[in-house]
Amino acid sequence: MLNKLKQKFNNQVIELVSFVTLLLFISIHMAYLILFLSMKCYFMAYFNVGSIIFYLIMILFQRKRFYGAISYLTMLEIDAHMVAGCIYLGFETGFPLCIVGLPSLICAVGYFSMKERHKFKVIPSCILQLVIFIGLYCYSNNFEPQQVLSSGWRITLVMIHTVITFTFIVGFLIALVMYALVLEDKILKDSRTDKLTALPNRKALEEFYDKIKDNRKDYILAICDIDNFKSFNDKNGHLCGDYVLKEIARISKEKLEEDFICRWGGEEFVILSRITDSYDDAIEKLDSVRHGIEVHNFKYYRKNLKSTITMGAQSYEDGIDLDEWIRLADSKLYNGKKNGKNQLVS
Repeated sequence: MLNKLKQKFNNQVIELVSFVTLLLFISIHMAYLILFLSMKCYFMAYFNVGSIIFYLIMILFQRKRFYGAISYLTMLEIDAHMVAGCIYLGFETGFPLCIVGLPSLICAVGYFSMKERHKFKVIPSCILQLVIFIGLYCYSNNFEPQQVLSSGWRITLVMIHTVITFTFIVGFLIALVMYALVLEDKILKDSRTDKLTALPNRKALEEFYDKIKDNRKDYILAICDIDNFKSFNDKNGHLCGDYVLKEIARISKEKLEEDFICRWGGEEFVILSRITDSYDDAIEKLDSVRHGIEVHNFKYYRKNLKSTITMGAQSYEDGIDLDEWIRLADSKLYNGKKNGKNQLVS
């Protein structure tokens, strides 16, 4: 269930996130271009022109939804940029710091990837960053940079690369926390929703009962049972039974928009209907659900089917818990079943 929710969430946001990220990288390289031109470091300026062209091509890839290719080509571009900067301007300019921060981006791509096969490339990619970092450190101890910068420019580059690295790491953590919160909300909602009818389930009913503890006397609890439900499954198959359940749930929600309706189990539903005017008006409102189902034409493929429900309704009595409240309503439901069905007993 977790993987399905995760994939569904990814499908909704990944296109927007990838596009915004590519635009961000283009903006960063344009800033680099201006910076290197100011430093009269033309080799790195030309390199950033190539990077800008690269990310424009990646936007074309993004329109084709080649997200896996974009992720790993972007990683290689960042590596190439950092290696070139370190070799040409020196290790102390802070270019290797971005390589240190890059694993957080790699982990983010791997974690949010829509295709499971990409996840197995996370560890090798992180190891590659370690190898590149060690290699650049060893290189800097044996070779001088191609262009020596003033201390002021070196400090500027170190500060820029520190900010970029910090952004990589913090950005991943923020994305992970936000994702976890959204996913937690989806899981909590799913745990309180009946999958077939999309109505609240027993857990949600218990929570709603606790929520209205100070004004339970303003509610009527009704338990509903579909009459002769087994015949739908026996004559037309279980998919027909599922269809009837979903239709009855839909009709009930339309009739009782402001009331709480849950699937209690099997072919039974529980309603907590608020008494807004009088008890009789509330009962009449509940009976409108029964009547709406009675006159509804259930169209299952080429078959026209009919269904009815029996309801037992009970007002709240001081001191009773939810189970007792349901038991009292259920006893009235039983009387309705015994005395002809398709009726509301209150």
